[in-house]
Amino acid sequence: MNNQQIFAALATALAEDGRAALGTVVATRGSTPQKVGAKLMICAAGSSSIGTLGGGCVEGQVWQEAIRALNVGRPSFASYELSDDYAGDNGMICGGTMEIMVDVWAAADLPLAQRAADELAAGRSCVLATVIEGDALGVKLLLGTGRGERWIVGESEPALAEAMLDALHDGGSLGLRETAVLDLPGAKVFCESLRGQAELIIVGAGHVAQALCQVASFAGFAVTVLDNRERFANAERFPAATQVLAEDIEPTLPQLAIGPQTYIVIVTRGHQFDEGALRLIIDSSAAYIGMIGSRRKVLLVYKRMLADGYDVAKLRHIYAPLGLEIGAETVEEIAVSIVAELIKVRRRGGNGAAGHMRDGVRIKD
Repeated sequence: MNNQQIFAALATALAEDGRAALGTVVATRGSTPQKVGAKLMICAAGSSSIGTLGGGCVEGQVWQEAIRALNVGRPSFASYELSDDYAGDNGMICGGTMEIMVDVWAAADLPLAQRAADELAAGRSCVLATVIEGDALGVKLLLGTGRGERWIVGESEPALAEAMLDALHDGGSLGLRETAVLDLPGAKVFCESLRGQAELIIVGAGHVAQALCQVASFAGFAVTVLDNRERFANAERFPAATQVLAEDIEPTLPQLAIGPQTYIVIVTRGHQFDEGALRLIIDSSAAYIGMIGSRRKVLLVYKRMLADGYDVAKLRHIYAPLGLEIGAETVEEIAVSIVAELIKVRRRGGNGAAGHMRDGVRIKD
């Protein structure tokens, strides 16, 4: 379950019951069943929950802590050691530690939860900030994090709100990768980056696109498929897609909502169409633009674009040939290679050793 669904459910729980608890994994060490940002929302009566922290006894203990936090009305932090015995008894991988914050949400926080759900549904990012020490203990704020954006939702002293905004915007659009603790005058604040669901636009509807749609959807991407051939671009061939557009690429692609959470893969039926699509979106703010093809094909495309005045620096940001070097041969393996690269970019590099297919391309100015 993604963050948008969690916060939408949280908003519903607050509207109906007036209270809820939200457990969030804020740090991990070693092997753990969930990563930073995983959430479990528990309704006020403790009768139901949404999300998961990995199951087992950890989740059971967090559930108990949530009921306690709801009774006292204060957030709490706890560290859970997953020893070999503990993990083995509960079917978990072993040897890790999870730090989990359990926070209390009240009816007054409903606008914040709803705004978070709306921002995430629109593919935008924001920061959730919670005061964990100080007179304003438990106060929550939601902050806009896009460049040029300075908005805030939630109750706070104006000086504290401005201090948070200044700290978060100090490093550009956002000074967070995942989480951080800010030491501000009179308050310690836990901040978590909330990112909207990543969208993948697949330009082309052939066999690679079919396999790519399936794998990318499973990996958490909302997939849009665009191709001008209705016999290829249809819901029957792409059941996992969020939307399938049987439209001409040239007028349609630039009209799609493309932003920092958008990933674009160009896999049309020919070099001419691939190059045309690349020219349409090379100046966009997409997080990733990839184009299929051999190194020779890619260099020929780049040569023509350079001759037409395109910036070499922008071409060097294109992932072409696309995918990671995993020795992929079949259509399905190629799809896995591409999605692996999307994940690597989304996770800002990760720890994977596999290189990018594009690394062998040398663009001459």
